[in-house]
Amino acid sequence: MSIRTIKSKALLRACFLLLCFIAGTWELSITKFEVPPLIELGKDADLSCQYELADDDDESSVVVKWFWTPALSPSYDKILIYQRISGRAPMTFRRRIFGPIDIKENDTISLMSIHPLSSGVYECGVSSYKEDARKNETLTVISGGTGPVIKLNEIIEDSTETKKKNELLKIECSAEDVAPPPNLGVSINGHNVKTVTFIEDVNHDALYKATANVIVSGDHILNGDNEVKCEMSFFQTNDTVLPWVAITKFVVI
Repeated sequence: MSIRTIKSKALLRACFLLLCFIAGTWELSITKFEVPPLIELGKDADLSCQYELADDDDESSVVVKWFWTPALSPSYDKILIYQRISGRAPMTFRRRIFGPIDIKENDTISLMSIHPLSSGVYECGVSSYKEDARKNETLTVISGGTGPVIKLNEIIEDSTETKKKNELLKIECSAEDVAPPPNLGVSINGHNVKTVTFIEDVNHDALYKATANVIVSGDHILNGDNEVKCEMSFFQTNDTVLPWVAITKFVVI
């Protein structure tokens, strides 16, 4: 390949990038969009949406809206929670599950004392006479609740096969007022035990009760010191939140 060919291709590429840049300046675009992916129960969540108009567009035609789609709801089930029409004062539309919504500068809103019922997808839409732009992000409200709590119960049962009594240990790990639905993992003396987590939303308030029960045989129990661990983690947080851990120790003589 000749030097002239290389230079020609480089020039064409530079021209293409320049045209893309010029074209981009003629479009309405959202230049800053921030929705916290995770936030703790009771804290304030700031949602930011800033935009840039096309050169031939007019600020007087702009409408900015914030929508909320509840968690586990279909995407078309959007609820309008904020609207600003140019020339008018911005408005918020509170729903029963929301706490106060505070209006800040540049179409930023703050969801005050946020609750797990407010988890879901938040979308900002900016429109003018000519075009519109939208961005969305999922927000998940986290509550550790009581954290994992361990209860141990000894079970003695008769074995019809060996004619002996078997000593079993029932391990119960539970947590209340937790969000989102957690997973509970149990281990004894460093060995993971297969468990199934049962989830209940008793009060229908997105604060869950989780329970995991497991019965282990004497093969898992050591003479002397033993350790039972229960770890609570969340499926929806991509391991960005450290798990809650409870540890109980007991001695077998």
